[in-house]
Order: sequence, then structure tokens, then C-alpha cells
Amino acid sequence: MRTAMLKNILSELKASSADIDASAITTTDGLVLASQLPLCVDSRFATLLSLGVQSAQSAARGSLEQVLIKSKEGLIMLSHASADTVLAVLAKPHAQLDHIGVKVKHAAENVAHILATHAHRH
Repeated sequence: MRTAMLKNILSELKASSADIDASAITTTDGLVLASQLPLCVDSRFATLLSLGVQSAQSAARGSLEQVLIKSKEGLIMLSHASADTVLAVLAKPHAQLDHIGVKVKHAAENVAHILATHAHRH
């Protein structure tokens, strides 16, 4: 049931913007909890997010909200969904960052809620 709920969040995220190509939810260890093809996810996303956290702390910039990677072919936005969960989103190169950022933040909050609710049932 939890996996279906997480996949639903990813479906809603993709439906919220034509600029979003794919997304996935992984643990910080790289375990895929939910994914929408064609995104190929692995531990590199978790590693990038971890480096972002360390960099923000080293530079005294507060807690990390998101990591953004921009290339000619598109964007990768990484966001903490919980202490040990990462939401990774691939978007088109012309995507409006503010719009996508709000959508990703909202989806990450929904993921955190599902994971917290599921954890309390055990």
C-alpha cells in the first residue's frame, strides 16, 4: 500500500507540470522506493544530496532544501523528503525553476507524511 501511495505522489507530480519528465523516491542508501520510468536511479542521487548537505553546513548556509543540477539536456532537482529519503526529479531544460521547486517541495512533504504515517503503524 505504501508503494502505491508513493507512486501516486510521483504521478501527481508529473501531471502537475508538463516540464517534469520523470521522478523517483529513494533512500539515502540508494534503495528505490518508487519510480516513474524512464528515470534510472541509483545511489548517486543520494550521494549528491549528501554532498549538498555537507556543503551547506560548511558554508554556514543553514539546512539544505534542494540540490539543482542544470545541463543542456535538462534539470535534476533533488530534495529531502525525510531524514533518510530523497525525491529526485528530472525536468526539461526550459522548466521554470520556481514553479518546479514549489511542486517538488509539496511532493516531498507528501512523501514525508506517508512515510511517517506508515512508520507509526508498525
